[in-house]
Amino acid sequence: MTLRLPRLLGIVDTALCARLGLDPVKLVDDLLEAGLPMLRLRATGLPPDEHLALAARCAGLAREANTPFVVSDRVDIARLVGAGVHLPVRGLGVGDARALLPPDLPVGRSAHDGAELEAASAADYATLSPVHTSTSKPDHHPRLAIGALRSLARKTPVPVFALGGAGPADAALVPDFHGIALLGPLHGLGARPAAEVIASCIRALPP
Repeated sequence: MTLRLPRLLGIVDTALCARLGLDPVKLVDDLLEAGLPMLRLRATGLPPDEHLALAARCAGLAREANTPFVVSDRVDIARLVGAGVHLPVRGLGVGDARALLPPDLPVGRSAHDGAELEAASAADYATLSPVHTSTSKPDHHPRLAIGALRSLARKTPVPVFALGGAGPADAALVPDFHGIALLGPLHGLGARPAAEVIASCIRALPP
């Protein structure tokens, strides 16, 4: 599909919300109100009925905000709520996922190295992580130096978002990377409110 991707992707993680005492629906509503231009819901481990109900509520909020929305891992839930899907490294392939979704919905994929990025070459976008030590996963350290990550992103035929400890300063990674994916700072893991981080990223990134 032809999709004009924004430069900023925000990820809401239900496990992190639970750990921090956050309501994921309110968080999604607040982030969209703050101007987040693309949203991904990660609800790993949530029971299927709860996952579906949450995804449906988030999809409705995203539609109201005219914001692209993707669901992590579960192409069945994505299809039911009218969302795109973000695939893990292992599991359903990009082509199989695309065959289950309408052609106007995005299919993304996670990657952590060159081989995994290559496997994502048929996706609409990929995330490459971690580019820094992650604020949400402090024990998750970069496998590769930032120069090697930039080179991989630059050579990949699909848009790549830098994920893992990323913030406004990482606008400098563009154009090697397509853009930035935020997770920890959107959940309050940082010195600045999420709305300020979103605004700073949007100002720093190219249109």
